[in-house]
Amino acid sequence: MALLSDSQRYLLGLAQHALTMPRMCIQHRPFLTTGAVLVLLPVVAIAYVIARVSCTALYHFVRLHVFHADPFQHVPRPKSSFTPGRLFLGDTSEIHGAVMGVPQRRWFKELNSSVICYRGELYGPRLLVADPLAISHILSSAQSYDFPKTVLDREFLARLIGPGIIVAEGDAHKAQKKVLSPAFSTSAIKDLVPIFWKHARRLTDKLGEMVDGTEGRTQEAMSLSQTELAAKASITGKPVTDITWWLSRTTLDIIGEAGFDEDFGTMAMKDGQAGHEMAESFNSLIGASSNFSPLSIILFILGRYISVFEYARRQINPQTKAMEKLLASMNRVALDIVHRKREQIIRTMEENGLGANGKLRKSDWEDVSAGSKVDILHQMMKTNMSSDVKDSNRLSDDDILAQISNFLLAGHETTATAMSWILFYLAGNLEVQDKVRAEVQEHMSGRNELSYDGINALPWVDAVVRESLRLTPPVFSLQREARVDKVIPLSKPYPREDGKGTFDKLLIPKGMEFIIPIELLNTSEDVWGPDALAFRPQRWFNLPTEVNNDFDFPLHLATFIAGPRGCIGSRFAVIEAKVLLMQLVSVFRFERVLGWTIEPKLSLVTRSRVVGQEKAGPQMPLRISRV
Repeated sequence: MALLSDSQRYLLGLAQHALTMPRMCIQHRPFLTTGAVLVLLPVVAIAYVIARVSCTALYHFVRLHVFHADPFQHVPRPKSSFTPGRLFLGDTSEIHGAVMGVPQRRWFKELNSSVICYRGELYGPRLLVADPLAISHILSSAQSYDFPKTVLDREFLARLIGPGIIVAEGDAHKAQKKVLSPAFSTSAIKDLVPIFWKHARRLTDKLGEMVDGTEGRTQEAMSLSQTELAAKASITGKPVTDITWWLSRTTLDIIGEAGFDEDFGTMAMKDGQAGHEMAESFNSLIGASSNFSPLSIILFILGRYISVFEYARRQINPQTKAMEKLLASMNRVALDIVHRKREQIIRTMEENGLGANGKLRKSDWEDVSAGSKVDILHQMMKTNMSSDVKDSNRLSDDDILAQISNFLLAGHETTATAMSWILFYLAGNLEVQDKVRAEVQEHMSGRNELSYDGINALPWVDAVVRESLRLTPPVFSLQREARVDKVIPLSKPYPREDGKGTFDKLLIPKGMEFIIPIELLNTSEDVWGPDALAFRPQRWFNLPTEVNNDFDFPLHLATFIAGPRGCIGSRFAVIEAKVLLMQLVSVFRFERVLGWTIEPKLSLVTRSRVVGQEKAGPQMPLRISRV
């Protein structure tokens, strides 16, 4: 940071003091009557908000452009003409009004830098870090816990899915990961593969009924998976349907059985029929979190700077209250599942003479569990009850409950979204789709399913899944904040904002929030070449040298992150996607609808929508026909 003169420090102090003056004016009012206070209080409150917001924005502007005291003064920033609106919205208006990722990618190219600092709401600095060495450093075992999720992200996720492994930080995360890891080991996932195949076949059966029952264009949708426009675009034996709708039901049923040995029965449900309480509550919860009301957005922005609005967002906002009610409903059902699961484990212990003198080792379960179907929750609780786990690291019932909702989010919503994009890319590249189909039919000849190892032996299936996850990861970006001051190394020197020299390291001060753009990392031209944005699965047969040198991520992708905070369910997600892909392409041909443009839309995950059909909400309409 540049050194300030005494006069500059004085002026900055005045600006900061101005942020608190409206509150002081409200507190000192002994000369006012009660009636006058009731009349004037709303006016004063509004004036206070306007003054506070204006002073905050002006403070950030003056600090950067007048005193040159911003800690990221040297970091390249977008070149935008100044308008009064930009003082309050910064560069976010350009981001929100564009196709996802386009402005950020343009900034990187124009500024010739993978580290930039744009202006956020109220002109505050927003750091965007896409340098592979910096990200590897931040996510490493030595540094990861020094860069937790932001306070707001943790609070939002905790209210949405509880304080499970996705939300937990520090020692709490270490304890949860130790208990959960055995349930997501390769051997554990191998035992779950038959569940994936069973539900994949159910999906193709249901889609087959729709395909065979489509006799041409109709004025009304055949099911909730169609809009009226999709029904009108359908032809005999080739309906247009929202494939995400079908995949979402399938992945929910999969995580129900593989995760908790619960039959959600979502795929078997008819339109309008009530389903499993936990599944219904979860879907409603995701819907509520994906469609923020204007009030929620306003409270969220103002709450970052004015505590009373943050209080209102957490305690008074009706949307927050509705989400809390839905989570409570989920936890009520989940608690019953946990109690039943614990009774099963204790009964198994007693039947096999395990746990004598209160001692139970994980190795004692190996013979008992061999060849049996054991769901993730069972595995996790079994490990948690083991004497191998220290009492200080043992999870409480509340911790276990939180894992269930975390499993639902990670194992259902993200996988369905990822599969939708896989089929989208294949629908636009029919030659690649035919190669995948031929490979699957060759290896599946005379069989209903393949083993874990057999699935991973199919190069085209593997390449297509990786390439789609590279281009459109379900989670577009992550936000982190520095727990302490940290100096981060960069992979190469980048030009300074003033054009005078370069910088090859980055100081991130304590409390500073920054963004890790997963998709932009995955599509960096420096790593993947000039065709980085093209769908070309064959690139995985001969990876660029830069990938091996610069990326220390699972599958060479930033999609699953890395280090201690890497996605614990990445094996589960990838093998599930491969099974669904293999089953679907062996039976159906997928095509895009001529004239319809699909674009990504950021909500909780990277969903899709049709340009011009935004009112229909998120959808991935594809034309489906039998092979």
